[in-house]
Amino acid sequence: MDSLTSFTAYFDTHIPQMLKKYGIPGVSMAIVHQGELVWSGAYGYADIKGQRQMTVNTICRVESISKSVTAWGVMRLVEQGLVDLDAPVQQYLGDWQLPDSAFNSEGVTVRRLLSASAGMPLGTIGEAVEYIPQSEMPSLPDFLTAEARLIQEPGTAFMYSYAGFNLLELLIEKVTGRDFSAYMEDEILIPLGMSQASFQWNTAIANSLPMGYDLHSETVQPYVYPARASGGLFANVEDITRLVSAEMRGKY
Repeated sequence: MDSLTSFTAYFDTHIPQMLKKYGIPGVSMAIVHQGELVWSGAYGYADIKGQRQMTVNTICRVESISKSVTAWGVMRLVEQGLVDLDAPVQQYLGDWQLPDSAFNSEGVTVRRLLSASAGMPLGTIGEAVEYIPQSEMPSLPDFLTAEARLIQEPGTAFMYSYAGFNLLELLIEKVTGRDFSAYMEDEILIPLGMSQASFQWNTAIANSLPMGYDLHSETVQPYVYPARASGGLFANVEDITRLVSAEMRGKY
């Protein structure tokens, strides 16, 4: 306990200095030790103009941490015998078809999508796929038709891919007959105790989300993606520690 106290006292002194030095408005942090949350804290502001402080309850975009959570959702279906890791993903996608390419689409297996070795591209990121919450945007199938196009032979190399994980979102919806966010909440988020986390934009997120800022300190308005599996999770720092703890302990 003494070492934790001195460690976090160092945070209290130095984190505000680092925020000021690097122009970072605010941050929330946590320490997990041997699979247990032992400390959490927050520094700075969630909204500079409104002087809203960052707290451990502030819900943030967790971006690519979403992929790990999605992987839990897929593995839940594997445990239930509903998905075969080494089956071509196409057999789970209903009437949606992988776009034609020069490569063997039968090699796009669930396992390879999870391990980023399915031959899928990075996919579009940034302003090109950011939408105002609750505005009209492409459907998941239409978005995938433009994004999920093989660019190398499946199984030949690692390639970090948003598009590959977004294919797994469609898999989950087709296999379960449910909306992705609802399935993930019932099967993964709630069982792990991630009670404030969600893949679906809602009022709680709107009221909590920190204001974004670009490299010129200009504000960035809240946004959502047409696909959620690769980067669409919202959560506070303590909810993320529950995921980390579960993975460290190897328990569900």
